[in-house]
Amino acid sequence: MFKPKLFTKYMISYTALFFIPVLILAFLAFSMFNSILNKEITSNTSVLLEQAKNSIDNRVEELNKLSIQISNNPYLSSSSIANKFTDVVFAINLLKNFSIPNNFFDNFFIYYFGHELLYSPKGTFNPQYFSSVLYPYEDWKLEDLQKQLNASSNIYVKPIRQMSGDQTVQKSVLYAVPIPYMSEKPSGAVFFLIQEKTIYDILKETLNANKSSVLILDSASKPITMMGALTLDSIDPDQFEHRKSMISEKIVLGGSSYFVSSTTSTRSGWTYISFLPTDTVTNKLSGLKTTTLILFLTLFIIGVLLIYAFMKMNYKPLGELSRLAASLLGKDQSNPGGIESVKTAVDQMSKQITVLEGKYQSTSPIMRQRLLHQLLKGHFTDTEEFTIAGAEYGLSISGQFFSVVIVMLDAPSTLSPQLVGSRVQSLFADWYSGFVLDDVVDDQIILVLSDENNHVRQYEDICATMIDKLQSELQLSCTVGVGNWFPSLSSLSESYLQACSALDYRLIKGKNTVISYREIESNQKNAGYYPKQQLELLETYFTDHNADRFTQVLDAIFKNMKEKRIPLMSAKLLCYDVIQTIEQAIYKNNYYLKNDEDSAFDIISLSRYETLEDLSDRIKALCSDIFNAAREEQPMNKQMEKIKEYTLQNYHECHFSLQGLSDHMNMSVSYLSHYFKAQEGRNISDYVNDLRMHKAKTLLTDTPMNLQQVAYNVGYMNLSSFIRKFKQTTGVTPGVFRDTIKEKDG
Repeated sequence: MFKPKLFTKYMISYTALFFIPVLILAFLAFSMFNSILNKEITSNTSVLLEQAKNSIDNRVEELNKLSIQISNNPYLSSSSIANKFTDVVFAINLLKNFSIPNNFFDNFFIYYFGHELLYSPKGTFNPQYFSSVLYPYEDWKLEDLQKQLNASSNIYVKPIRQMSGDQTVQKSVLYAVPIPYMSEKPSGAVFFLIQEKTIYDILKETLNANKSSVLILDSASKPITMMGALTLDSIDPDQFEHRKSMISEKIVLGGSSYFVSSTTSTRSGWTYISFLPTDTVTNKLSGLKTTTLILFLTLFIIGVLLIYAFMKMNYKPLGELSRLAASLLGKDQSNPGGIESVKTAVDQMSKQITVLEGKYQSTSPIMRQRLLHQLLKGHFTDTEEFTIAGAEYGLSISGQFFSVVIVMLDAPSTLSPQLVGSRVQSLFADWYSGFVLDDVVDDQIILVLSDENNHVRQYEDICATMIDKLQSELQLSCTVGVGNWFPSLSSLSESYLQACSALDYRLIKGKNTVISYREIESNQKNAGYYPKQQLELLETYFTDHNADRFTQVLDAIFKNMKEKRIPLMSAKLLCYDVIQTIEQAIYKNNYYLKNDEDSAFDIISLSRYETLEDLSDRIKALCSDIFNAAREEQPMNKQMEKIKEYTLQNYHECHFSLQGLSDHMNMSVSYLSHYFKAQEGRNISDYVNDLRMHKAKTLLTDTPMNLQQVAYNVGYMNLSSFIRKFKQTTGVTPGVFRDTIKEKDG
């Protein structure tokens, strides 16, 4: 029956509930304003800022490349220019060639630590004169550069604002690159002086758009320079240290609000932050705000009317829910009590759940296991602390030394872990006291032992006896990992990790054995064992399809590994080298594996084999399949097509190399060279040179590029190398070739 009072109460509730999404809608409307602001900022300042960043990044990369060229030039080395005066003069003239193609910097210097001079295209300078007169930075001398580069082995940037206040000194950014490039122990540095005006010219379009200001931070979030109406004194650069990638964030500086956008270069690590005054964009939104407010009020009124209409139609399900709650509570269903009945039923169920959770938490076995887990993790520092915590659950521990033993069942058992754990603990009971954890890892039983009577030396003998007992009594085969003894209870976690490491060593020692961590430590002397000659024979016999010889060499390698008991990591790496040797032989002979076979030849597959015997059997089976398939099918040869495709895509890049091509093809450099010449009848270097010279002729004929640009676009960083190679190939220099083409066209 319809209840007016209850209906009114629900009507008010649903109206309030409806107000929430309407309020959210209002916020969405206001987000439309922010969207307009973001579009304004993104379409103007952010795009221009990104363009400026790319422009500066490109020029900074040119500085890095120039530094590498200088570092690699033997005539500019520290020893060369320190010998004779004529060598210094030659070096200065050579430096002039480096400064010609780049107008980003005003000047650059080579500073070798320990030299009494700076070397630049404009001459030599005394370091003291440079630091105090030419480019005086506050609280910094050129001698400090060596300490800063040694400390970071990275590029160093000195900001503009740290220049002296002398108005006659042109403010410049000092950009220092260590020599050799990115060396941890540089012998010197190439540093470039970039004038503030040069940076301003690049950012000019961004600064003029909507009266913006731009802050540039280096990779360490330290300010380099500030352009525009704002100055570094008016902001705190530290507040932007963690805002390296943001769009249209609003902040207040000096009583004025700004929209701040930033972008961080992935190449240089510099961050560019623009400050756009909000007044330039907010005036456009006043009309939209009024429209949104009217829309909000209209929607709210319509929503209230719809709630009233649907309440009258849909009140019946709510009444049924109320009656269901009343029946659960045992009340009269003719007067269910509305939502209060539902609430009472839910509260009653919640209280019942709380009671059940309390009973669950107070269950003694669960808490007992929890304390043992904490003991294993090293949460208890002494025996007294653990005894107090475990007294309620019958747990106590004493003794002078503590250790962890892990019993790993070699195969799943139908016996319960509790039964097996109880038997294992009983075998140690005559010598040690301790506890069993059987719920940490499947098929593993962990023993936490304490020694009170100095039976440490009998430890491993008892473990060996336990293996025999479990085999004879329960028909269980197991491997035992033994951690070291420690005098501190908090070191049990370390003993546990040692026991786990010892179990991993079953790859070498095999299953059904006792492996102590002390034994692994003693085997470090055999870490240098590496059967290089046997690996070469393995590849040779694989290529020759000599299955018998292949098996003999493989068995010999694994036999030596077991006899020498090399460290686990060395054993895994050697196993991987065996797999890699076979894999390389497969690719060299153009054999193709099925997906399931291919997955066996990678580093991840090593974790699937618990012993060397398992790995040996798998390798022999796969190689047998390959030998049989090789007799039936001809190998598919698509290598040449892939080589040419990669070369055509990358030959014009300066970093293109034969090593990079060989890495891409998963071949050695010598094999790649031999294979290409056998297929094409010429060296791969001649093939690359033909491609580069053909493109160079096209650029010289069809474009106005200067020779430096042509050289760079065909893969040469050094102009003289390009000219020499071009003349060697065509018989004339690039300039003569271009003039000849122009005369023919004229």
